Amino acid sequence: MQFLMDHWKDILDMLSHVVFGIVMVATAIVRLTPTKSDDEKLDKVLTKVHAFFRFLPTFGVNPKTKELEELMKK
Repeated sequence: MQFLMDHWKDILDMLSHVVFGIVMVATAIVRLTPTKSDDEKLDKVLTKVHAFFRFLPTFGVNPKTKELEELMKK
């Protein structure tokens, strides 16, 4: 338990990298398939994943997260 308390930032960082890798692979596979239903399902999952990571604090990594999200939508 002490290990988790001491390294929680590192664990969250590693978790975000693993999820990012899974999302990249899933996105590549889904975009290569001709059907649109799997694209829609992946978009729903990505929306939930994105909402989860927005919920987590950024720990000062990028204080302009909201501005970057607005630029991505444009």
